[in-house]
Amino acid sequence: MRRLSRIGSVAAVAAVGLTLLAPASAGTAAQAPATPNTTAAYALTPGPCALPRLKGWACSTLDVPLDWFDSANPDRAKIAVAVHRATGARRGTLTLNPGGPGISSILTSDVIMTRLPATVKRHFDIVLWDPRGTGLSTPVPTGCTTNPNALPVIPATGSIDWSSVTQTFLAAQRAANQQCYEANLDLAPYLGTQFVVRDLDALRQALNVSRWTYWGMSYGTRIGLLYAQHYPSRIRALLLDGPVQPNSSITDIATSRGATLEAALAMLGAIMGPVRSARMYRVIDALNLRTYVDADGRTVTRESFLAKMMRAAGSQALVPNAADLVDSAYAALFGSARSLTPRADEPDHGFTYARRFINCGDYRDRPSVAQTAAIADTSAESGTVRAGQAALFWLGWCAGLPPAEHPVSRVSSPITLANPPVLLKALGDDATPWVWARQMANYFRGASLITYEGVGHVLYGRTPSRCVNGAATAYLLRLKSPGNLTCPYVPS
Repeated sequence: MRRLSRIGSVAAVAAVGLTLLAPASAGTAAQAPATPNTTAAYALTPGPCALPRLKGWACSTLDVPLDWFDSANPDRAKIAVAVHRATGARRGTLTLNPGGPGISSILTSDVIMTRLPATVKRHFDIVLWDPRGTGLSTPVPTGCTTNPNALPVIPATGSIDWSSVTQTFLAAQRAANQQCYEANLDLAPYLGTQFVVRDLDALRQALNVSRWTYWGMSYGTRIGLLYAQHYPSRIRALLLDGPVQPNSSITDIATSRGATLEAALAMLGAIMGPVRSARMYRVIDALNLRTYVDADGRTVTRESFLAKMMRAAGSQALVPNAADLVDSAYAALFGSARSLTPRADEPDHGFTYARRFINCGDYRDRPSVAQTAAIADTSAESGTVRAGQAALFWLGWCAGLPPAEHPVSRVSSPITLANPPVLLKALGDDATPWVWARQMANYFRGASLITYEGVGHVLYGRTPSRCVNGAATAYLLRLKSPGNLTCPYVPS
């Protein structure tokens, strides 16, 4: 298999195009609290909070048009909202999206609040909301009879006929997607991000918030970018964490999977050290030809081994697990004296159809079976079989679904905000490559890009790096621009 050169090439990519950009203006004036505006066109309906962990929060629903582009459509959507008041002098209202798409910020409120520094919670009202079709918002897709979340099936060892794998996989995905879409014709076409950003601004009006402080994670950065295109004057600060690719397509995103996963694997190897890195690649090569049985009696394949490596690349806290697995796999395959039992599998919650309808509602392109097979084959050749599976899995999301009627807008000129955004990105991100963050930063005048020399998808409050977290917090609180900044790896 062809591989990119290891960590050296990753660092070289990160160095390309870095320029010092103009800093944002400072400003810390206190702002009025997020209070429902009874005279606004959009009103909140107060209600009980659905979860015990939301004790002390103010919960409500926001009624919005289901179809923002057709006033003749009488159908409505109800957006679930939860507000946590600042405990000190307010500096604004912070809202966020945790990514997915489709992850509920309300259902994950305990995780989010743990990640936010006490000083941010003291000075900001925190507004959580679930995008239409997800979480506690209504309606949500129903009547979907097939779980579509399995990765494409590949042989345990040996060569892979990607054309055959693709045909089988896409046929199943097409049938599952179409069944769910047909069961939700009154909802599925209205879940794209163009609808979501209009909901977000309706929420701003209903809460009587003059400007959002917004934290977007992963897919949430797509919301942030699109909101900045439509409502630039309504943003106080924009923190884009783990940015996705701007001006993209389903094909572009899938095509990048091979290089993205190989870069993440290279960074993971660098963190584990040269000995374990060499062992990891030797194990991967060996597992292309054979499997082994671990100490718990489970058969370990190239697919299961790479899945655990990628989990560690996506969450720095799992790096010790990955190191243990490399050692035990190497011992089993090559008879090393050191052998450690790998940790148990982490649960994988998969993706919902709502997430598919959101993503596929943002892009028009639908690659053919032949194009999809070629992308999977090329991805596997440029990295590992996992890259081929990931590319094919991504392309299967939209199989059988109609092209988007309201795709995300392409950025045609630089966006100017009163306070330029700050972007956070790890070099070894397993989900989105570093270059996407650089591309998104280029679309904003004066943007700052903070690069972390480690692994992890979404960094703020997750990485132990004070360099990353401190700069992000200073920006949120005082609008202090860090400029382009590189933060060294810090072990968990």
